[in-house]
Amino acid sequence: MPGVGRAGSTFLYSCLKQHPEIYLTTIKELRYFSSNYELGQNWYLKNFKSKSSFLAVGEASTEYMYSQKAAKRMYDFNPDFKLIFMLRNPVDRAFSNYKREIQVWGESRTFEEILETSNRYTWPGRYYTHMSRYLKYFPKKSLKFVVFEKFIKNIDKNLKEICTFLNVNPNFKFNSSAFNRNPSKMPISLPLQKFNRKLYYFNPKEHILKQALRIGCGVGVNYINHFYFNLREFPKIKKTTQNYLKEYFQDEILNLGELIEQDLTMWG
Repeated sequence: MPGVGRAGSTFLYSCLKQHPEIYLTTIKELRYFSSNYELGQNWYLKNFKSKSSFLAVGEASTEYMYSQKAAKRMYDFNPDFKLIFMLRNPVDRAFSNYKREIQVWGESRTFEEILETSNRYTWPGRYYTHMSRYLKYFPKKSLKFVVFEKFIKNIDKNLKEICTFLNVNPNFKFNSSAFNRNPSKMPISLPLQKFNRKLYYFNPKEHILKQALRIGCGVGVNYINHFYFNLREFPKIKKTTQNYLKEYFQDEILNLGELIEQDLTMWG
């Protein structure tokens, strides 16, 4: 599952892990084929030991979607990979990405300030560009495109189609009641959340005990800073910014619709 982030990939990952014929790695976001490639194939394969009894074995790393190198590395590793892409309105996805960074990293700049200096919110949403890169290596039949807005309208139907794509039992009954598995929550203190950034992250190169202690502290700080009674609200996207992004993504959306043969007019 190469992505994209903030498009329901965590929910889909949680659902597919329930299926008795599917094995997904315990750690989501291994990022082996992108930013952790130097750790080597042995490190990657350790995450899949003794899983030969499953009909479908895989992982989910949203960074693969927009990595310039991941597609070729994945093809070189296994040209028979089946890839599931969750796709969401790129404007909504970009702003959700921003809210997530406020929640997790304590981002204090405005959405517009970041857009002026960085493409980290817009580059992941250039779906046509990224799909074209994957299609240089993988046949179209090996790619499954799941449009988030359609997926949430009929979750059971879409899960059945994904199971069919993976050649596992499509009649398995998933527990899909808790839809939003990865919601954005406004932290009470942005400075405290920025401090927590030094604690709350996955580092595969670090000793497991040291990492467990650090992340455990981070989880505690994160919980305190996101108490359920917190009434702070996220900023809203400005209409002018929304219109700018719609125009920015317009050609990408039109070309993507033709490529994946789906109606994407709901993305405006």
